Amino acid sequence: MITPVGGDDVSGRGSASGSKPSDISSSDSELDASKPTPDGGVSQPVEPTKSSEDSIGGAALVRTETAASNGGFSRDITTRQMFLMAAGGSIGAGLFVGSGQALHVGGPASLVINFAICGFMVSMTMASLGEMATSYPVAGAFYDYTVRFVGETAGFAMGWNFVFNWLIVLPFELTTIGAQLEYWDPTLRPWWFIIPFMVVLALVSLKGAKWFGEVEHWLGLCKAVSLMTFICFAIALTTTGAASDSRGALGARYWHRPGAFLNGFQGFLAVFRVAGMSYGGTEMLGLTAAECRRPHRVMPMATKIVFFRLIVFYVGGLLMLGFLVPADNPNLSAVGHGAKYSPFVLAANLANQPALANFFNAMIVTALVSMANAAVFASSRALQALCSKGMGPRTLGEMRRGIPVYALAVAFALALLAFVTAAPGGGEIFDWLLSLSATSNYMTWAAICYSHVRMRKAMAVQRWDRGQIIWRSPFGVWGSYVGLAVCGCGLAAQVVVAAWPLGRGYDAKAVTRDVIGIPFILAIFGGYAIHQKWRKGERRLMVPLAEIDLATGFRNKEYARVADEEAAKEKELVLDVLGYQKEWSLIKKAGFHAKQQVNLGWVYTLRKRLGKKE
Repeated sequence: MITPVGGDDVSGRGSASGSKPSDISSSDSELDASKPTPDGGVSQPVEPTKSSEDSIGGAALVRTETAASNGGFSRDITTRQMFLMAAGGSIGAGLFVGSGQALHVGGPASLVINFAICGFMVSMTMASLGEMATSYPVAGAFYDYTVRFVGETAGFAMGWNFVFNWLIVLPFELTTIGAQLEYWDPTLRPWWFIIPFMVVLALVSLKGAKWFGEVEHWLGLCKAVSLMTFICFAIALTTTGAASDSRGALGARYWHRPGAFLNGFQGFLAVFRVAGMSYGGTEMLGLTAAECRRPHRVMPMATKIVFFRLIVFYVGGLLMLGFLVPADNPNLSAVGHGAKYSPFVLAANLANQPALANFFNAMIVTALVSMANAAVFASSRALQALCSKGMGPRTLGEMRRGIPVYALAVAFALALLAFVTAAPGGGEIFDWLLSLSATSNYMTWAAICYSHVRMRKAMAVQRWDRGQIIWRSPFGVWGSYVGLAVCGCGLAAQVVVAAWPLGRGYDAKAVTRDVIGIPFILAIFGGYAIHQKWRKGERRLMVPLAEIDLATGFRNKEYARVADEEAAKEKELVLDVLGYQKEWSLIKKAGFHAKQQVNLGWVYTLRKRLGKKE
């Protein structure tokens, strides 16, 4: 715990504030060697509990691999898996398919500028989330912080916003997978593949976080490789051209004709919607903190990798896309006409590279499967955490062998919305789901930023020493303020584009599609506020800064130090079992570690089983 300046008692602060404490084990408050008491003294150390074998100065320490402090989940996601999830996670239909619509509507300059603005905002948002997740690693992700630092009503609204977002993303990705498979055979129908993909996703989900992390690790690697291949391919076509491409070196010709900006200010605002959808899922790294072995080390690393990914893969990839594909190409998808082939595949076809086009399309299908897998994981975990806190049906909060089976059932039931594509005009579901998801994402990021601002303000009011925070956002509180401003612009763009339609007259259906997400969330917020007022007599929408609970479950630098020592001892033990020797040469050590990564841990598991039989 951070010791407040002046020795004020903060250990019980927030208990009567109406702010619902995070879902952390009671032993979390025992992680510190001592606690301040009202008289300025120091309480006696607590006795170790059954779940803790080590301690800090006699105080019980919850082992990093237990599920005591993370809502019942097992900590199965490793640093290796988180590295690739941060590098390639959340790259899906928004980037690979929706970017074609954005290029067609706004032009290459609007595409790059909008994605750069949103990417910078998401980087700052992730830094804010990383700071909170290292200090309070909990099941429930960011909306748990909204409950704690803002208020229960806001947390309820943002929690259900997050759940609905991911329940929407799942059929969205399944719909887009079918559209990409039609590239190889136009006689195929997208809905033919929905059930087979759902079965595969269900098998992975029922295996738990370890399988999810492993699948995302390798699928993330595929996405990273495909995007790097595309960027190199685009640089070659732009600078020197290809023998198969009669256009020669392309240079910046498509930025001059048809132009860098299309449809003026309307086109620029329309791209905000696609950017909001494309970056969605980045915040899911905060959700996985509950299932990481050392969140205080993994989250800062993931935050830094995300920044690299946004700059190179998103901004860099789309910049090169604008050099290869003219914005007026008729094969680019337009608003209201559903999903089409990926513009990345189109770029290869325009260069007469069919083999490369097939490779890109295969990698894009892989990326869409990855995002569908992430949608199942995020929606089920978020729904389980929300319901376990009494903010939804209790049954959906139940666990079976560490897996939220009832929440998974809800996710797969709503995934059947993808079959709407089989109905006449069903292709428009792509645009509806795109718009709903973009609105939800902007609200999610705004909630993260505002929660971070409130946490820092509460620390200032309660005179806490911020120097004990394990990892602080490099952008500070101002990064969260900038994030709030950009999110506000993104939501405003949705409304403006709806009221000022692009290239057509007033369309009630289009207006409804573009703005329905905003009143939906406001209705949830207002409904729960009324419920709180009439059922519990709670009239406050926000918890006063002086009453925010900063003590429960806080991880300080001393906790990080001891947890790192535990992890180092555990690693030494595992290496010893595997036959590792410190006297080996550097080359032999490198080969040993490379082999263990390829083995994926199954060798160690097999050895343990054989040892038991013997």
